[in-house]
Amino acid sequence: MRKTTTRLLRLLTTWILAVAVTASPLSSLADEPGQTIPEPGFRPDSAYAAAFLDSTSSAKVAVLPTIVRRTDRTAHSFASQKQLVALLNESGILAAESKPVRIKMPELRRPSQWEIFEFGIDSVAARLEKYDSGADYVLVLELLVPGDRDVFGIEVYILDSQGKNAFSFLLNSHHRMFADAKLSARDSSEDARSKMIEDATRLAVLALSAQIEAAAHPKAIASNMVIAETPVDDASSRLTIDPSEFEGLAAEKAMALTCECAKLTVDRGFKYFRIDERAELPDGHGSFRIHFYATPPEGVLVVDTTPDRPLALGPDVADAAVDAAEFLRICGMLSGQPDAPTNP
Repeated sequence: MRKTTTRLLRLLTTWILAVAVTASPLSSLADEPGQTIPEPGFRPDSAYAAAFLDSTSSAKVAVLPTIVRRTDRTAHSFASQKQLVALLNESGILAAESKPVRIKMPELRRPSQWEIFEFGIDSVAARLEKYDSGADYVLVLELLVPGDRDVFGIEVYILDSQGKNAFSFLLNSHHRMFADAKLSARDSSEDARSKMIEDATRLAVLALSAQIEAAAHPKAIASNMVIAETPVDDASSRLTIDPSEFEGLAAEKAMALTCECAKLTVDRGFKYFRIDERAELPDGHGSFRIHFYATPPEGVLVVDTTPDRPLALGPDVADAAVDAAEFLRICGMLSGQPDAPTNP
């Protein structure tokens, strides 16, 4: 048992030490979620978030014209910008003022919202290199409207005066508040489309308020790790981890992370999982995509969480398998619950 556990942990430790999770696509434009989650969007961790949160009551925020991106063209909405400033000031969330500088964006061509989001942050940062807003932070709202009558996604970019991502986040139909808002134009008229943009702008402010509240009261899981999850589709999610929250030796951290992946797999009603698209984020955090399977796919290396079969990463480490019951017992020990029940 000692040899097999050691070999498995050595492989898993590589995940932690690399701390890498590549930005995986959140969805194709045609994807429809099978379920929604209560989180008010997905906000990747930022080393500059704490400073933003500490200054929300005093910082000046420059709001630039809202970007409305379509597949054939990109426009800017000054009506949405005006509404955004009014809502932020009236609600007391931020002290906002309008600025006329537009962020130029191409047509909506990128394959995933995550890539759109990353490109958006970079674009705003690049513009701020040549523009002094006179404010502590710059806020840009971006609405993705590929079909002209439906909002596919929302991005709220909040960067500091140096162009550093402070509190940007995205929202899409995987998130309950977005799905409930039903951001669709009732017809093809200009009034209907304007109402849709107005509703999307209001939702963005509600999501920002909820994001600030959630950041002030973060959730920590039993293994002392902070993991943020956003579903990609019905059988995969994107996880972002904060390695500074891990406790213990590297091997213990690796096992704790794997325990959480195993629990998440079982909670989703699946038996197997694998990770890929690992990447290191600029703030030192890591991210990766986890795929769930009901049956092991042929030719793909997966981790098996079922109690009647060994946990293995593939043929090359088959002899390093750990019995699932023992594996879950170790998970319980690492989370401070030595009598934790095994996987049913």
